[in-house]
Amino acid sequence: MAARLTVLILTLCLLLGGCASLLNRSYTIEAPHQPFSDEEKDSDILRAETYQGLVSALLEFVSRGANEGTIRLYNYSGSAESDLDAAYLELTRQDPLGAYAVDYITYELSRVMSYYQVDLRKIVYRKTPEQMAAIISVTGISAITGELREVLQNFREEAVFRVSYFDEGVTAEAIAEMVRAAYYEVPEAAFGLPEVQVEIYPKEAVGQQRIVEIRLNYPEDTEDLHARQTVLLDRSRTLTRFEEAETETEQVTQAAGILKDTVTVHRGTDPLLATTYSALVDGVANEEGLSLAAKQLCDELGISCQLVRGSLYGSPRMWVVAQAEKHWFHWDPTAGLMGQSDASMQERGYAWSEDVPDCP
Repeated sequence: MAARLTVLILTLCLLLGGCASLLNRSYTIEAPHQPFSDEEKDSDILRAETYQGLVSALLEFVSRGANEGTIRLYNYSGSAESDLDAAYLELTRQDPLGAYAVDYITYELSRVMSYYQVDLRKIVYRKTPEQMAAIISVTGISAITGELREVLQNFREEAVFRVSYFDEGVTAEAIAEMVRAAYYEVPEAAFGLPEVQVEIYPKEAVGQQRIVEIRLNYPEDTEDLHARQTVLLDRSRTLTRFEEAETETEQVTQAAGILKDTVTVHRGTDPLLATTYSALVDGVANEEGLSLAAKQLCDELGISCQLVRGSLYGSPRMWVVAQAEKHWFHWDPTAGLMGQSDASMQERGYAWSEDVPDCP
């Protein structure tokens, strides 16, 4: 009995002595976890067990806009070091958000007992938190068009879209053309076409998602544009206070009369005369300014109207089609033509290729 007690005491002493060095180090107690769950309820520590989980953890930190964080790799069978390098490249070159927002990441890889620990020392972004938070998610590239109208209407200088189901054939120039088309749909903000710059992330054709960054440089300061917009809207409301017009046809006819009586027509392409403001406020405009003014008055009256960019005897020409009492017709305010059908316009030398409602 004494011998057994002595052995037990010696065993305990050896165990306590051997653990002294371990108690001075950090250690972890493993418990069951779901893949990619937070460690110990600490949102700055994420868990991964596969290469894809590692990529997802990196992306999770980026989506939060985090500047640092920790990833613990449990039961990891691959090469942690080479996989970490590959995951970083995938994040910054193939993932839309990473390619758009991340400049670089500094990290440290260490082995801690049964797992690898990746300490993300610094995540440096090329975009601000406000820019990342302002990203608009849309389904398909065509969904950008409706958003662009609001962007132009409010003279925003930047718009960023995360596009699902991105068509690989869509180019930056095609998106810039979408901006220009949207410009003619918002005459209340058509005070000069902005310069358009488009970037698509990532540049490599990977997957179905892209981030599209659109930067707009307006011809005037945006505060001045907002002030002019207020003046224009007041003016268009005043001009469309028709007391005797009971039908839509009568309203459009009176609107045409207002443009004929109050706007001096100038030929040519002077950009200063190609705005709604120049027509309705200054009282002088070219055909583009007149056509935009016609659409603005229709919009104010709640009448469906679409601007048409076509040609007249082969030369560029702009006019509108409008709808009154469910019937569409052509209206060229520059030439004083109203209520024309497709056939009559074609007989006069007009042509157009864009999608325009039928005017029988």
